[in-house]
Amino acid sequence: MKPHFLIITDLDGTLLDARTYAWEPAAPALAALKSRGVPVVFCTSKTLAEVVVWAERLGLSGPHIVENGGGIAWPRDLPLPEGVAGEIEEGWTIVPLGAPYDILRAALRDIAFETGCRLSGLGDWTVEELAALTGLPAGEAELARRRRFDEPFRIVGGDEEACGEAVRLSAAKRGLSVARGGRFRHLFGHGGKGAALERLLDLLPCLSGRWLTVGLGDAENDLPMLDVVDIPILVPRPDGTYDPAVSLPGLRRAEKPGPEGWGRAVLSVLAEVIGESANG
Repeated sequence: MKPHFLIITDLDGTLLDARTYAWEPAAPALAALKSRGVPVVFCTSKTLAEVVVWAERLGLSGPHIVENGGGIAWPRDLPLPEGVAGEIEEGWTIVPLGAPYDILRAALRDIAFETGCRLSGLGDWTVEELAALTGLPAGEAELARRRRFDEPFRIVGGDEEACGEAVRLSAAKRGLSVARGGRFRHLFGHGGKGAALERLLDLLPCLSGRWLTVGLGDAENDLPMLDVVDIPILVPRPDGTYDPAVSLPGLRRAEKPGPEGWGRAVLSVLAEVIGESANG
């Protein structure tokens, strides 16, 4: 019997090109997954509003993990298990896992005061500033500002590494966590992508009783997710190097950055796990 398996993936810098957000080099792998009925779950720092757009573009029905594990976006037509509470938003059901955004915003101000580090959060940026920092079109930058569980931020000036550690310790005193993504650091009040994935796997029915999980990411904030999956794959950064903060036993490395590397790695796993040519 072939295993019933699941792809869990970061978006920016992994399935999507870090600079252009192109996904087309991954199209053959996505088509191969769809033809074999393999679900693809986003596990991203993007907001629900952004995830809805990308799910529609790529023809993926979900569920998905949003805002670094702050919530699980559950399709409205897929019943949640009994006793699990959710909130309707953007046509999806959100299972909240993280601290509310206003608490994170206040905490970021307090952390900046306590550490003496100049911190600039996404909530401080205009749509135009966010678009300039990310390369997103203005309309998509607006979707990125609809945050509920995660505050991306930058350290402005000074010793970035020293401030990064001071901010992390100050956040921990408040029961919050900090992790680096591909562009920004992120402040959140939950267990991160790994805890959210474990929760999702508890909720998601599997015909074979257990999912064989394949995870793909490119940055430190993906490490908790990669630590949970059976087959972790690290995608290189645009310059071809790998994030040194991501190290795990059994970690595989994609050969190319972004969607090209993603696609090659997924097709390789398909051939290995399903035991047939991905083109067959």
